[in-house]
Amino acid sequence: MVFSVFVPKEGTFAHSKVKEGSAIVGRRTDDGRVLAYYEGNLYGAENLPDLAGQSKSPSRTWEEQVRMAWFRLRDRAPTVAFLHCPEGDLIEVAEGNEATGWPTVATDPVTLAAWLEGTDIEQPTPDGGIPPVDGLDNP
Repeated sequence: MVFSVFVPKEGTFAHSKVKEGSAIVGRRTDDGRVLAYYEGNLYGAENLPDLAGQSKSPSRTWEEQVRMAWFRLRDRAPTVAFLHCPEGDLIEVAEGNEATGWPTVATDPVTLAAWLEGTDIEQPTPDGGIPPVDGLDNP
């Protein structure tokens, strides 16, 4: 399954609904829209990394939020943290394929940095990559 990582365009419904700095992961649908799930750790869950199959130590990295959003997309998890919006409401900042182990480079690091600016979220790795998650049995 190919997926993209997005940030919302200013002035759109997606921008008003999604917490600044959230990771938005989605894929395009045949009707010109995007099915997207997001994670912004709105409630400050300390177990976010553990839910993503990582250690139990609390952390607040963008990569961990991407992982949670991707798990929701992959599993079509029931959540309110989901959008089905026009493709034009989102800006793609990374793309990847689960078979290859996530995106490796941010395709629009400037837009991504602007989206994360002013938040307490740890910035992506220096090369803009999202590290692979080891040990997942992905269908």
